[in-house]
Amino acid sequence: MVERRRPPARSPRSASGTVRAARLCRIDVIDESAGRVRLPIAKTRAVVAAALAEAGMGPSTLTVLIVDAAGSAALHRQHFADPEPTDVMTFPDGGTDPLSGRVHLGDLAVCADVAMTMAGEHGLRPGDELCLYVLHGVLHLTGYDDVTPGKLRRMWAAQRRLLAAVGITLGPLAGQRRRGERASGARSQAGADFQRPGVAGAGRRRRARR
Repeated sequence: MVERRRPPARSPRSASGTVRAARLCRIDVIDESAGRVRLPIAKTRAVVAAALAEAGMGPSTLTVLIVDAAGSAALHRQHFADPEPTDVMTFPDGGTDPLSGRVHLGDLAVCADVAMTMAGEHGLRPGDELCLYVLHGVLHLTGYDDVTPGKLRRMWAAQRRLLAAVGITLGPLAGQRRRGERASGARSQAGADFQRPGVAGAGRRRRARR
């Protein structure tokens, strides 16, 4: 698959754009991957804010945990009974902070090692690949799904459009399901408690749902 990039019509790094995005969604990033991949925070804030605005959501928070392959495999095994590392796992929340009024969308665990591998195949920078994983998780949190071919196409169409606005252009084959393969490595936790000290509040316990 060949990935192409083009410059955005308006830079997401402008001061006003960054402030607006930060006001809509505060993103807390926790890096447990020893800095393998740097998440482009301005692009990520802008694309997440755009997704939330389209969904009609108000001020919110999101926690992004960046892990290595071993960390991803451990979480995948713990919550999904799958010992392999994956690109992104989604742990929804939906609780409201009584002080700020912000809704905590949930926690995402994204894998830096998977991003480095897939970025090479996609022709993307690893950081931009990681940004794709965050957006994919956020779209799941706002109601998108990819369990049927139609829903898969709709979700990837949204990702193409939103990422293109921040200068990340996905190739024509991105997101296509191969025969006998899941549509995406993304997983959404259901029916289990996600408890991880340091992620969105030490010791905080939240009930995960699809």
